[in-house]
Amino acid sequence: MMRNGILSGNIFKLALAVVLAAVMLTAVFPFAASAAEQKKYLTKGDAVAFLTASDFLKNKIGALLSWTIGYDISKVNRAKVVPVINYILAIPRKAPPDGRTIIELQASVDDPGGLVNIQGVRADLSEIGKLSNMMLVDNGLWGDAKAEDGIFTIQTNVSLSVSLGEKEVAVAVANQKGWVAMGKTSLLVLNPPKIISAKVEPMSVVADGKHEILFKVQIEDPEGKYEIKRVFANLQGLGAGNVTLFSDEGGNGDEIAGDFVYSGRVLIPAGISPKTVEVPVYAETHSGAADFSKVKIKIVAK
Repeated sequence: MMRNGILSGNIFKLALAVVLAAVMLTAVFPFAASAAEQKKYLTKGDAVAFLTASDFLKNKIGALLSWTIGYDISKVNRAKVVPVINYILAIPRKAPPDGRTIIELQASVDDPGGLVNIQGVRADLSEIGKLSNMMLVDNGLWGDAKAEDGIFTIQTNVSLSVSLGEKEVAVAVANQKGWVAMGKTSLLVLNPPKIISAKVEPMSVVADGKHEILFKVQIEDPEGKYEIKRVFANLQGLGAGNVTLFSDEGGNGDEIAGDFVYSGRVLIPAGISPKTVEVPVYAETHSGAADFSKVKIKIVAK
């Protein structure tokens, strides 16, 4: 009888040990179910549960989590859970604070679960006078070149009130699991070039198809950092074409190369009746900034 009681007690203890072992194994290996039931991607909650299940990994949780600053994604397997920012571009990188020069911000992103797993891409444009939580799109609209190619885009400009200098633009991409990747680029806000003077020599000309006029357009580059794309005149009012380019390379009436005085000779076509024509003159930079002026040309009779 005594032996039976001892035997029963031992069987009970053995059964209890087996149950406890099973519970411990379940706790330590929460993903020990069939492969079909395993999750391919971990949420932040899954990651914490997995880490805290093991005494060994529990000792390392401080390297991963901080309850004051959040989680450090550099300490986890980024390839399996975190979205990726391939690059961030601001085109152009230099722009004036004029409220109209278009800047295109592009962010190329990807995710371990595919682009369908991207929840959103947003940019902080507060340093250029815009909102701090602007959405970029990948739908082929509003400046986005191609839908669903992983390049998210927003078109914006620099507000008039923004001071000159380097401005930072931060971009964040989040996926459906709640993981976030961040990156940034910068813009250089500069004063745009200005047309200091625009004149023509001579100011009066006979329209006989033999006489030329010489345009001289002086440009000021306040920052010395802009590259002038082109300086031109619209001579449609003189029957000489919509765009006539001027040069600062010497020759064709330009006296000194590189002095920011753009010059060009134009032949006045025959058959224009006497009148005064206002010719618009433009200076344009590679960033898209432009300035505008006018010159008057008097067409006289023979």
